[in-house]
Amino acid sequence: MSALMLLLTLLSGPALASPDTDVTSGVVAAQKSDWTTAISQLSAATADPSALAEENVAKAWFWLGESRLGAFREAGAAADTERLATLSSAPLEALDAFEHARATDTTHRWDSSLERSLKQLEPLLLQGALSRMQEAQTSTSSSRALADARVWADAAVRCSPGSYIGHSLRGQIGMKQGRNDEAAADLNKAAELYISAPPESPDPLVAYVHHSLAVIRRSAGDIDGALGWLDQGLTLLEQEEARGAASPTAASDEERRTRQTSVARSDLESLRLDTLLNAPTHRERALTTFAAAVEGQPNDYMLRVAYAQLLMPTDTTAAAEQLEAAIAIDPTQVAGAFNLAALYQNEAARLAQAANETEDPEEFNQLQEEVKFMMMKARPHFETAWALDPTNISVARALEQITLTLGDDEAAKTWRARRETLLQP
Repeated sequence: MSALMLLLTLLSGPALASPDTDVTSGVVAAQKSDWTTAISQLSAATADPSALAEENVAKAWFWLGESRLGAFREAGAAADTERLATLSSAPLEALDAFEHARATDTTHRWDSSLERSLKQLEPLLLQGALSRMQEAQTSTSSSRALADARVWADAAVRCSPGSYIGHSLRGQIGMKQGRNDEAAADLNKAAELYISAPPESPDPLVAYVHHSLAVIRRSAGDIDGALGWLDQGLTLLEQEEARGAASPTAASDEERRTRQTSVARSDLESLRLDTLLNAPTHRERALTTFAAAVEGQPNDYMLRVAYAQLLMPTDTTAAAEQLEAAIAIDPTQVAGAFNLAALYQNEAARLAQAANETEDPEEFNQLQEEVKFMMMKARPHFETAWALDPTNISVARALEQITLTLGDDEAAKTWRARRETLLQP
């Protein structure tokens, strides 16, 4: 073979692929939605970014992110569970690629493209965090599931640091992990972001940011702080309800928002009532708030029972009226009958103590009669409670004591036997 022929043979041989060639072919594959080829070639190109031409570094990272995102979305649209399983971390990997693209884009050429892609990526990261948080509720390894959920929530916040949703979700995960200080920081940020840049369409679920902050403050013993967040949440709901009414929207969206607003308001009001019920230092506000709540919801059984419990220490007559009203609303629930019976029994105990302390025989006899009268009032309500819940040992014990006091020895024996039966393993 002549030297000329040898030279021609060498020149016509296959050229060695360069990293920049991988970028070009990877981009072409991505633009054709050939995600597997694109990911392979762009991953090879970004394995050593220093080997790339400067203008190709951010380009390679961006299209690698696009390819991972595209592959995941395509598998999701096709409901291809097997492929989705292999691509389970694709959204996280896409974010990593987009972040590299932003860091290496010295000319800001890719800013608008990155903004668009990150906007598409955020819902996938939020869904990943939410599904893993829900998985923790049934998983035998809930701490692991919550840790995974937090990874996805962290990614959602990095993807869109100005979004209240990511901070809110990470705050909820933090609460479940017992990291209340970090959770409070995220939830405070979520509340701040929503107020400073509210979404075009009001989101009633933002009220749960305030609900969660109230729970955190209450667990720390800060009742005023808890009530403050609940008040703010209820005010925000009113404002957003008015904003929603003033803006045109589809009927289905309006129905959904109305339903969410109603549930959120109920949850905030319930937590406020429960907080007040267990806050002796806020008794006057509690009484006023419960009275208004009962007036607004006169057929709410548990609300009347709770209000009665609040009234019991200072106004047994009013408490009894609330319990009687609750029983009239729903005679099949045990709480009303049990609490009304307990109220009369406690009043009997108070009178018995007064009888033991007096030195006046006439007053003693009068108090003893009042004790029996209260016991007689308590008895039928305890019997109702027993009929509704024949496993309640407290009811059996109370009826044993009452029948003994009233001199009904046969009934007392019956209730003693029932109590002892319940004590058996």
